[in-house]
Amino acid sequence: MLIAERVRSFIEQSGYSEHEITVFIESPQGSFRGEANDLPALYWIIVNTLEDAEWNGSFRLVTYPVSPNELFKFLTGKGRTPRVNKVVAVQKKYGHLIPDEFVVDYDTPGGIEKHADVYDSIGLAVLGECVLHPEKFTKAEQEAVRKIRRL
Repeated sequence: MLIAERVRSFIEQSGYSEHEITVFIESPQGSFRGEANDLPALYWIIVNTLEDAEWNGSFRLVTYPVSPNELFKFLTGKGRTPRVNKVVAVQKKYGHLIPDEFVVDYDTPGGIEKHADVYDSIGLAVLGECVLHPEKFTKAEQEAVRKIRRL
């Protein structure tokens, strides 16, 4: 429960006072092998924990599942592309949002994908902004998020 508990703790400590909290979460997609078979179950545990009425009685949580392909398309313009292209797209378009300690390049130990999860999070945050405020984004970006719906 560490992920959901960290999100809960952050919201509680931030003094967030809105009545609605919107979460964009990448949903597992595809076929999984080995320990990765647990990803769909983990995804639903996280979503259910965050939506727990006992915890969030003072506000409403709105969850938007985003498939990996939807995130790829929003960031790169293509529905499926190597993960490194997603990292490069975040760097080019939203580099100003990347904390200094997570800036990477091809010479970074661990490669350009070393902090790919951080880049995914930044991409999801910007995608969420596009869903909620499409007028700030290009027609192509608006089209990429057109099918994203809340749970």
